[in-house]
Amino acid sequence: MTRSKDKGTAAESLVVKYLQSTYWPHAERRALSGGLDKGDITGTPGLAWEVKAAKTLCVPAWLRETETERINAKADHAILVIKPVGVGSKNVGEFYALMDFDLFGKMMDSMRESYIKGECWYFDTTIRKTGIAQAMRIVSPRLEYLAIARYPKFVLTSLDRMVRFLLLAGYGSNDKREKDQA
Repeated sequence: MTRSKDKGTAAESLVVKYLQSTYWPHAERRALSGGLDKGDITGTPGLAWEVKAAKTLCVPAWLRETETERINAKADHAILVIKPVGVGSKNVGEFYALMDFDLFGKMMDSMRESYIKGECWYFDTTIRKTGIAQAMRIVSPRLEYLAIARYPKFVLTSLDRMVRFLLLAGYGSNDKREKDQA
């Protein structure tokens, strides 16, 4: 194995442990699958994950790769996770998490529809009273939308905040969610 491959494997393992400790207890590193790659992590239904750990960022190429893997995995959403230089195992939630801008918008729309229909078990009482727009600001006040020339449009936030968005959109283990609500 090469040193860069080792770093990638280590970053994937950190993200898997992080997801297992949140709402995806069955998350695990996916075995390599050749030309029809479905992402680096499995056990997270509806989601494809690509994890990168590199000093040189190749965000446009990585976003295209992540989208291809989402399609191959037949997943609803794909998340590109990038381990920043200097951020270690104690701060995995601070890794960067990126999602395609349009898919993120669709996820927000589905959350809004669920909220309007009253299917908002994932909002606590305070957030229910404030409304969906303000709830989004509470959950992620530092969410950034980026559209740079030559880049696909994407949403950039931390892994911790992306996990919260995914939970609000209904992804993750119901068992863990029910325990947290009890």
